[in-house]
Amino acid sequence: MGDTKSRTWSTRQKVKNLTSVQSMSVGTHSVCAIRTDGTLWCWGYNAHAQLGDGSKSHKYEPFQIKAIGKVSAVSVGYYHTCVIKNGAVYCVGYNAYGALGHDSAATEATTWQKAKGISGARSISVSDTHSCAATKTGKVYCWGWDQYGRVGPKAKSSGNYKSGRNPAPLEVTGVSGAIQVEVGYYGSCAVTNKGAVWCWGYGAYYENGNGTKNHTTVPVQVKGITTAVSVSRSSHHVFAGLSDGSVVGWGYNTSGQLGRGTTSVGTGPAPPGALDHIVSYAVIEKATYFVRADGVLWGTGSGFGSVPKALYGQEVTPGGASTGCKSDVDCSDDGNPCTVAKCDKTKGSCSHSAAANGVGCEDGKLCTTGDACSSGKCVGKTKCATCDSASGKCM
Repeated sequence: MGDTKSRTWSTRQKVKNLTSVQSMSVGTHSVCAIRTDGTLWCWGYNAHAQLGDGSKSHKYEPFQIKAIGKVSAVSVGYYHTCVIKNGAVYCVGYNAYGALGHDSAATEATTWQKAKGISGARSISVSDTHSCAATKTGKVYCWGWDQYGRVGPKAKSSGNYKSGRNPAPLEVTGVSGAIQVEVGYYGSCAVTNKGAVWCWGYGAYYENGNGTKNHTTVPVQVKGITTAVSVSRSSHHVFAGLSDGSVVGWGYNTSGQLGRGTTSVGTGPAPPGALDHIVSYAVIEKATYFVRADGVLWGTGSGFGSVPKALYGQEVTPGGASTGCKSDVDCSDDGNPCTVAKCDKTKGSCSHSAAANGVGCEDGKLCTTGDACSSGKCVGKTKCATCDSASGKCM
């Protein structure tokens, strides 16, 4: 949690001494963040030196990793961490599975090691036992333990990590034009510049998206997706972000993590309820989180139910029940650009009332301008001259 002590919190806490964060990665036992100046800051469990500061001391608050300098991307796994620095990939920590990529038999590295044969890297993703990178030329490379084919067609594959260990990066043939790669514990996926998603590895719960339950060492194209811009894979379910701001998911769903209102397995891509204007999302073992353009955080799956639920500003218990609002910002958007949210602190409940006449409509996400509220309705809307498709706001 980055708060200087080892303890458990049931409510959200602000990470201490960390500002201007550009991106971050949360692993099983540790966390790393990149600031806008390119510096890397990490904290958490460090028994295998995975924080990259050269020690094995646990860090209870963010600590700058000066040994690696400035980086452009980071991914934290179970006991190892990888970054992109000047187009090269560097990894540190546990290496029994060969997941550091420097072609060494050593089971651990306390200093950053350069993965062999990779240049121009643009995307990096690591799991518990393997790692993958996509380059600016559109190629994908993977390395580590190849159980179920997750490292790709050129790897030695085995249920035993020693005989299935691939300590040097191998090109994943069958994928071209890759702009992002994402790995889960049992498999890997990549997004291409043509909007397609390709997956390989474990497939018993339709994780590879081609409508079969087969494991595969050869990448297969996910059916029905032609406008993907991103992908996120957990152990057994996957989500892809589309260019129109929507998302689709498929795979394992026993906790409702696909957000479809059921717990049936997802044999192919489908959206989570009616969520739209998604600007970011993340999948974990049994849940999925989404952030909309209005800043509201939504969750579905373990603890939340099988239908996406607004969580932003609310304290959610493990059972999924909200403890109620404490301020107006805890109240989620009701979808009407001409209503104002209010929190009744005594009751811990939210209500929405009409905004004052003449107030500008809160609908920047709809890419309109020059409008105003009248009797709780938005009137006089005109289209933006320029619309920012990423944020959905007028420019």
